Amino acid sequence: SGIDSPESLVQLFLVGYMPEHYRLGSYIAVVDAQYGLLNMDEYDVAVRQIAFADAVIVNKIDLADGETVKQLERRIGSVNAMAKIYRASYGRTPLENILEIPLYQQLKDLTAKERAGTVDEIQSVVLVEKRPMNKERVNAWITRLFEQDGPKILRSKGFFCFAGEDWRYEFQGVRKSFHSKAEQLWGPDEERKSTVVLIGEHLPD
Repeated sequence: SGIDSPESLVQLFLVGYMPEHYRLGSYIAVVDAQYGLLNMDEYDVAVRQIAFADAVIVNKIDLADGETVKQLERRIGSVNAMAKIYRASYGRTPLENILEIPLYQQLKDLTAKERAGTVDEIQSVVLVEKRPMNKERVNAWITRLFEQDGPKILRSKGFFCFAGEDWRYEFQGVRKSFHSKAEQLWGPDEERKSTVVLIGEHLPD
């Protein structure tokens, strides 16, 4: 989309009848390895595209030195902890890495992450709980979170392990718009836990 804002496009897949008929496989952002840090400094839209991404391709790595690429990847990670980052030249990236990214596969290996100092106003917070959650309390918390702080939350994703339930529940949202469902049964060897990722500006404690 070039310099376009991704918010409306991603949100489209979460409202009305859309989740019943369509699914957002992945939102992909391409970042220039040589000028990515400068672009993030100068253009808010560049940071927002990274914030919404499921996968980030750091392109033209042949034109940037190794330390610059590492700094860029660290900054991308501070803005968006859930996005998978891939290095590329001429945009060459295996399609299986960036298309059709299942939410659970994207988030299951994340660990809890507190907000760290960053030059960007947009940051991500990762919450992880290994104990089974109370479904009613979680629903009340999510409702309150989106009602009070939805305008600050650019993108959110997560899955839950509820007490007394064998189904894994997933949700994702943009601002106050979100969609949730019982995705599938927990596998016999899967670690049952809950993980939530919030990406936004001036998020509450």
